[in-house]
Amino acid sequence: MRHPRVFTIRPGAPFLPTLVDALTSGLLFGSTALLAEAVIYLPTRRAARELAHLLAARNEGRAMLLPRIVPLGETDEAEYDLAAEFGAADARAALAPPIAPLERRLIFARLVQHWAVAVDRALLRLDPEMPFLVPATPADALALAADLERLMDGFTLEDVPWDSLAGAVEAGFSEYFRLTLDFVRIAREAWPKILAERGASDPVRRRNLLMQAEAQRLTKRQPTTPVIAAGSTGSLPSTAELLAAISRLPNGAVVLPGLDMDLDDASFDAIGNAAETDADSVHGHPQAILQRLLSRHLGVARADVTVLGEMSELGQARARFLSEIMRPAATTDAWARLAPQARENLGNQATRAFSVIEAADEREEALAAAVTLRETLERPGATAMLVTPDTGLAARVRIELERWGIIVDESAGLPLSDSAPGILARLAAD
Repeated sequence: MRHPRVFTIRPGAPFLPTLVDALTSGLLFGSTALLAEAVIYLPTRRAARELAHLLAARNEGRAMLLPRIVPLGETDEAEYDLAAEFGAADARAALAPPIAPLERRLIFARLVQHWAVAVDRALLRLDPEMPFLVPATPADALALAADLERLMDGFTLEDVPWDSLAGAVEAGFSEYFRLTLDFVRIAREAWPKILAERGASDPVRRRNLLMQAEAQRLTKRQPTTPVIAAGSTGSLPSTAELLAAISRLPNGAVVLPGLDMDLDDASFDAIGNAAETDADSVHGHPQAILQRLLSRHLGVARADVTVLGEMSELGQARARFLSEIMRPAATTDAWARLAPQARENLGNQATRAFSVIEAADEREEALAAAVTLRETLERPGATAMLVTPDTGLAARVRIELERWGIIVDESAGLPLSDSAPGILARLAAD
């Protein structure tokens, strides 16, 4: 079996531009002439659009055939048909169309309401301080339906059997867990029957099965054209299986984001050792998922991973700084071995050009970010970006900038309900 080819792009280097450099220079596969035949898997549609834009820009306006850029889990259905021929488990069943999200939520809400009526009243003899909610209104049922969906999707994504939930009962909460087990029986028993009746598939399970099918297809066919997976950490079992298959193809390669190459080997291995004994550690350390992917799925040592791209002096200092402060607990004694002057120099270099603003409220927070972005316009050639998981903050900053006539490109897009037609529709409905 071919040895896996694994690369990484360090945190201080721009990921997609560095990936484009590697693609157009032939670092990831033998000849740049094969680029038009390549298949590139990326984590999101947004990343796929941006990579296509960068590749086109790199060609300086000349006509070119772009590679096929595919968001993970969204490969062509025709290829999944082929995957089913190779014995991928339940692959044919997974090709049934996924049930619509709204329809799914409403079905679960109705099931929750039926459960609330039929729940054994004897199960409700709990202590007064024991929290428990029986849905009394449709709104309550919808809220519980959302919780049930998240629980079911979590089990499906992590490939955890439902029977394992019964073994998680603690003595002090046995009655409470009896209710929980009775509640989740909705998803375990009723949901598969509903999907079968409607000829539909569960969207999360479908995605898992199709990714497993794609991994089996690639392993069986061993295509010689370039196949690249970039930007994924392989946090889900099905994704890790696909990355492992791609890494062993004749022209396959996996490009990992932000693998820590500064941490010493003993500390990096300690992350994995802690994960085997402590279930929370795999989520507690930022490198734990990557360490697990390398050791358990790809089967490569960190020393065998090739680094792509160049980092600035500031980027290198910040990478070393973050590596030190995020050491696993088992090796934090290494901090004491750092010379005082070296420790001070590293801290000063890594935090250079950092600013902290303590805002009194959400409006002041948005205004401070907007002012910072506006000041960038006064410096020729300067650029600025707001990165936040808070869509509410992004919207407030956009509104503040619009007061000054500044229109920004919001990569997350605009919700339909907030667009001009959407606002008109909402007002008309009201």
